[in-house]
Amino acid sequence: MGIFDFFRSTGAEPVQEVDLGALGLACWSEDDESWCGKYGDLKFYLAYERASPEPAVELVAYCQSTLIDDSWLLRAVEDAKSEYLRKWPQYQHELATLKIESLRYSMHNSTKRVSCQLGFGQHDRFWVVDFIDGQSKGLGFDT
Repeated sequence: MGIFDFFRSTGAEPVQEVDLGALGLACWSEDDESWCGKYGDLKFYLAYERASPEPAVELVAYCQSTLIDDSWLLRAVEDAKSEYLRKWPQYQHELATLKIESLRYSMHNSTKRVSCQLGFGQHDRFWVVDFIDGQSKGLGFDT
């Protein structure tokens, strides 16, 4: 096995549909390279791990814990908006229109991550609040 063989291996073939219990069904999305589900009004994505054909149990548990009782998440997003506005108050009207559109869950070296996507604001700014192990890393945007 050569040094680049790892990059050539395809990994486990993802199952097309997975039952996530209280969260319902999630379907594999080739475009997103993740399983996509919907809980209430929130769309969520669970990252693919090469070693498993299904989402990691720990990742599903983390997703459940944040979606079933989403009060901390909603509060943390509003706190991130408020903190951002203290530094840049000129974005007040834009941020007031944003709400959570989707959540992207992943794990890296047993660190749980969620990217809370708030969607597009003005001038094609795409707003996101990132969390690592439940701690907000702040609000930001990409253009």
